[in-house]
Amino acid sequence: MTPDGTRVTFAPDLPAGTTVAIEARTPGEPARATVIIAGRNEALLVGRYSEVEATCDGPSPRQPVQELRFTRDGHFSLTWQPFERYVDYWGDYVHDPETGRMTLTVTGGNRVPDSGTRLSGTAELRSDDHRLIMDGFYLGDGESNGSGQSCRYVFAGPSLQ
Repeated sequence: MTPDGTRVTFAPDLPAGTTVAIEARTPGEPARATVIIAGRNEALLVGRYSEVEATCDGPSPRQPVQELRFTRDGHFSLTWQPFERYVDYWGDYVHDPETGRMTLTVTGGNRVPDSGTRLSGTAELRSDDHRLIMDGFYLGDGESNGSGQSCRYVFAGPSLQ
């Protein structure tokens, strides 16, 4: 750990995929986190993303996705207008990094689109500019049901917060 307590450095020969538990003592409750070591040039899906642009073969979504989160245990959540812990809809995801194929399965939500979503397509993680590109999806627009169109979403991220 750096002297100012802002960074933790791991040995450079620690194998990718290693799980490391971190615990810090604080004046209140202990802070705990578990991290998975990634390869130096490996792009990771886990984290929080925000939409930069959407290009569709029909009308563009009325609202951009402000938060799209992926967890390492296979869950996702989507929020158009974040407020405290509010989430519009959530579920499970499967992503094959080799082929890029991704499928989202909605399991619940506060504002789930009734129809018109396309929740399967390809997802490319770009480690050079930290972008997530999702092609063939329509995630809804937060206001109305979609027409089943296909969009290319560009997300900035990930933030691990």
